[in-house]
Amino acid sequence: EQRIFSVTGDICEPGFGLNQEELLKLANSVDTVINSAANVSHFGNYNKFYNANVQSVKYIVDFCKSFNKSLYQISTMGVAGLNINTSYLTTEAPQNRVIFDESSLYIGQEPETVYTYTKYLAEIQVLNAINTGLDGYILRMGNLMPRFSDGLFQENEDSNEFLNKLASFIRIGAIPDNLYKYSLEITPVDLAAKAICQIIFNKTKSNKIFHLFDYKRVPMSKCIRLLKKYNFNLEVLPENEFIQKIINILEDEESKKILEYILNDFDENKHINYEANMKVKSSFTKKYLKKTKFTWPKINSDYMLNIFKILQKIV
Repeated sequence: EQRIFSVTGDICEPGFGLNQEELLKLANSVDTVINSAANVSHFGNYNKFYNANVQSVKYIVDFCKSFNKSLYQISTMGVAGLNINTSYLTTEAPQNRVIFDESSLYIGQEPETVYTYTKYLAEIQVLNAINTGLDGYILRMGNLMPRFSDGLFQENEDSNEFLNKLASFIRIGAIPDNLYKYSLEITPVDLAAKAICQIIFNKTKSNKIFHLFDYKRVPMSKCIRLLKKYNFNLEVLPENEFIQKIINILEDEESKKILEYILNDFDENKHINYEANMKVKSSFTKKYLKKTKFTWPKINSDYMLNIFKILQKIV
């Protein structure tokens, strides 16, 4: 209560719904705006998403430009998508060689959800404002998971998409063998916050976009071994057997509820794959954070077990 003060307003309204006196008081007491507010659900009414994730950014940009404030827009690596529109691919940039880095915005990707699409639209607003004088930055966050320090996570942990996808496979009791070769990107939220602070306190003119995620991925094989400690047994099945298992589940009205969080991940042949058909890079951010003495720690077994404790509540 000595350092942090709340102001009751609404970022989805012009001037945040404040009167002129309140707005000027706010403007005189800050020099930097960090916008981490968003509707982060992955399904829902488009207009609600647009209002929360795009319209609000317009008003925040207006505030920052009017009062000469720096803006750090918290975005998501989800704007990279998973799939590139095949009409966008060329002989110079064939599939799996398209790069999405800190200089990228649209590379032919198709939005995965209404959330990622509206965050993409918000980035356009910020970049347009930067081109007309805003001191603005975009911080694309990875898969935010519990704190590294103590394993504490978001209050509504049962609505986290990543954990619900994992829970779906646990309920099925199996994964296809093509996912066994996959690795998980896990970014502890407290370390992500520290990385954000390093960027804010060490300004650069070199680039306006940063990719903030722990690039030391966790192999799925290690994840499955640790899951067994919580009596979560995931059988690795040949893909044709896994597909048949899914078909059997879909034929039962009651059972198919367990597929809710991964149903849209299957193609028409019931094939499931989470590998993007482009390469995400963060070379600039890695070098930049290294210069500020920030490094991502290795995700160890104890930390993963904290995640699985949360998973137990969901399953």
